[in-house]
Amino acid sequence: MSEGGKTDLRPVIRSSRRRLRTAAIAVVVVLAAGIGAYVWRQQRAGPQPPAVSVEGLEPVVAASVAEARGAVEQSPRSAAAWGHLGMVLFAARLRPEAEACFVRAEQLDGQEPRWPFFQGKLLSLTDSEEAIPKFQRAADLCGDQPDAPRLRLADLLAEQGRADEARSQFASLLERQPSHPVARLGLARLAYERNDLAASLRDLKECAGSPFTQKAAHTLLAAVYQRLRDRKAADLERGRAARLPDDRSWPDPFSRELARLRVDRRSRLEEGARLLGQHRLPEAIESLEELVRDHPDFYAAWRDLGYAYFQARDYANAERALGVALRLEPGAAEAHYYMGCAAINQGRDEAAVRSFRKATELKPDYAMAHYNLGRCLEQQGHRAAAIEAFRSALRARPYLALAHRDLADLLLQTGDKAEALVHLRYAVELDPADEAAKARLRQVEGKVAR
Repeated sequence: MSEGGKTDLRPVIRSSRRRLRTAAIAVVVVLAAGIGAYVWRQQRAGPQPPAVSVEGLEPVVAASVAEARGAVEQSPRSAAAWGHLGMVLFAARLRPEAEACFVRAEQLDGQEPRWPFFQGKLLSLTDSEEAIPKFQRAADLCGDQPDAPRLRLADLLAEQGRADEARSQFASLLERQPSHPVARLGLARLAYERNDLAASLRDLKECAGSPFTQKAAHTLLAAVYQRLRDRKAADLERGRAARLPDDRSWPDPFSRELARLRVDRRSRLEEGARLLGQHRLPEAIESLEELVRDHPDFYAAWRDLGYAYFQARDYANAERALGVALRLEPGAAEAHYYMGCAAINQGRDEAAVRSFRKATELKPDYAMAHYNLGRCLEQQGHRAAAIEAFRSALRARPYLALAHRDLADLLLQTGDKAEALVHLRYAVELDPADEAAKARLRQVEGKVAR
């Protein structure tokens, strides 16, 4: 107690101040520790996975994106997790987000060829020049096992007019595998462009028997022979190319790995179409059957399935699939056309006529529907109607050689030799490999001359 009975508070105040300073220091220490821990975690984690809008994505695609993104959040330093997310996003056609993931994956693992390879694939869609070093990096890392990165590099160099560099890449592949058909085809194209036709022929003959290059090789052989003024050989090669299925894709495990992640129905339909184009009918049918099971309201899948069964000569299943397609899209001219094709191959001409007529009503310029309608009407003995159908086919597609030939046959039956002769000449000019048309032309020309 101080003088006058008043309490001296100074010691209390000093003590209180000391406690406050201590508490403040403790708070600062805690905050500093928290901030330090946060900064450390952020430095350790690195960039966060890109934000992705799943609006408009199919549920199965949205789920695969969410799962892959969650894996990155769980293991932010995992190159494999970032790369897988990039592949899932690429498969979902979310390309800028995919590229960011591949860049991060390469930062975390610079020895994995997949990450620059996929960056190259993305860049090649918009800027081939920028894609070239990425494919070069991927090719160097994998040492041509697989050789897809070097093939893509060589193709891009050729597209950019860097012929010498492209030739060097193809030659590198041939050193490892002298019979490499795709590299041979690449060299043949480069030789053709510099007008070295002998070299082009040599390489084309080496790869013309491969299922990976046969159609492209025979197509280019026709061009080479045309330039050499050997029209007969050119026509022969064109005919061979027309009868061949699409060339198979060269094995590319990186791209196949990506393709397996394309689970949306559009991508699956494209895969079925690819198999169909290559005449891999059992695989195409299996793929499309799975697609219609998962998406039973998908018209295009049922239509392609019907076409696949038609190609396989399973006409009953073709009609089954096309029937579903037409229930989904009654106004689809193409499905009516294929339904007619299935019917005519089972000897059901009346049903075929109905389907072809419907196809032409829905699509008046459908040349093949008019042509096949003409064939059916001819078989039924309706000559005048068949002639009109063939004329309609030619109005829609004047270069349809079969229609010229068959119309000429009917005109001969009516005694109109002059017009028949005109159509036979068109038929032979448009399809020099049609020996029946050539024989009929010689016969008619002889009668006219006499």
